[in-house]
Amino acid sequence: MLVSKFLFKATVFVTFTALFFSSYTHESFVYQPRYTQNKTYRMTILYSCDCAAGLSRPSGEGSIKARNQRIAAIRSEVESQGGRLLLISGGGISSHLQGSRHSILSQPAYDAMAVSSYMFQYPLEHIKQLQQKTSTPFISANIFESETGKPVFNAYTLIDVEDISIAVIGITAQEYGEQQRKNISGLDITNPGKAISFLVPRLEQQANMTIVANHTGHLNLPDSDNKNRIDQIEGVDLVLEHTGNPLRDNAGLSESKSPPDCNKLLTRVDILFRNGKIEQLERQPIRL
Repeated sequence: MLVSKFLFKATVFVTFTALFFSSYTHESFVYQPRYTQNKTYRMTILYSCDCAAGLSRPSGEGSIKARNQRIAAIRSEVESQGGRLLLISGGGISSHLQGSRHSILSQPAYDAMAVSSYMFQYPLEHIKQLQQKTSTPFISANIFESETGKPVFNAYTLIDVEDISIAVIGITAQEYGEQQRKNISGLDITNPGKAISFLVPRLEQQANMTIVANHTGHLNLPDSDNKNRIDQIEGVDLVLEHTGNPLRDNAGLSESKSPPDCNKLLTRVDILFRNGKIEQLERQPIRL
């Protein structure tokens, strides 16, 4: 009986995953990644996680105001040099799901937000309500309805930087406390590495660069099969996380640790992209 139920859920998962991808327009699949030969594309990613209670303060160190002012200054700097700023969140915003005017999502708008397990301190319905109130895409490639296998969120979002396209995939950690466990009842948070391995080949015809965003590190997954390690999956150009594990990019450059005090820090990633690959990448913590 247990085996039969497992096979049923596996079949449903595969079926709905196929339907999930077929729901995208035909044009998205015939799209060919493009770039201008010998042109250097400049972009800067600001990545945040664990935006906890302190950030609900309207002003002062580590406040929403301080954060927004710093982001605006960096955006102005990047754009003055002909670059593009991308603002991405790992999703640790549990204290801001009440939708106050000081919410981390109020301004500036995020380009993408991975759904973290930490957000399930609140029911799924609450997270969905927040999602409807913002233009920020909430993304997770590995949360499914237990009974149907249907994806709960979009797996990724595509961001255009001039004439190139960047895919940002969201990943949700398979780790949660008692309250989160109650709120994910009826949901399956599946193996992150397998979800990424399935997605990446299907994004090759849509994106020039593939980024994985998550709230906590997945470089050492419990599954001992190395092919499920996100940092070793072919086609993943950059992993954004906050646990202090080394990050990997497709140029093999600048392995460094993310800042540990993520409530008061952003991670800045400056990228030069040229002729279809990351030519240069630099990371640094930005204290708010």
